[in-house]
Amino acid sequence: MRLLYLDPLFTSIEQYRQNHLRHHIHLNTEHDPDWVAKLGKRAFTFPKTKREFLSTVFSYLVLYQGIQDAIWFLKRFGSSEAKSGKKSGNPKVRLLFYIVLFTALTIGGLWKYYALFWVVPYLSTFFMFQYIRSVAEHFGELAYDHLLTSTRSVKANLLERFFIAPHQVGYHLEHHL
Repeated sequence: MRLLYLDPLFTSIEQYRQNHLRHHIHLNTEHDPDWVAKLGKRAFTFPKTKREFLSTVFSYLVLYQGIQDAIWFLKRFGSSEAKSGKKSGNPKVRLLFYIVLFTALTIGGLWKYYALFWVVPYLSTFFMFQYIRSVAEHFGELAYDHLLTSTRSVKANLLERFFIAPHQVGYHLEHHL
């Protein structure tokens, strides 16, 4: 399953778990890797006008911000793997996955479909929904002095649950507790 879910995102469950555990242990402090990575970035500086927020969302839809996020994501998780000295999974299996994928796309003449149905959504809506969820859970008008005030739960409607908060992830405060 890793080949279908994580390798196409250029990460591993080990990397995600390691990062997420540090995020939980050091929530919204200088030791929280998610907080530090976003601190000072214009997109995560609040308060923000509706126009500024919509401009940020639009920058994802035209792939501008998604490309920047993808580069940041690869640098961040690649460097965390290098720092820890741990390899995520078998690199030969991962390399074989990419060789098979690129060979199949080339032989089948499927590159335009791969770009249209994988690359474009990854660089636009995937990162856009991650951004919206991150903002809803951890930014804007929160007091960061206690676990109970460092994150919030979000009551999502049906459409929001489908796109942004599936599997009840809107209960973010409860998740941290």
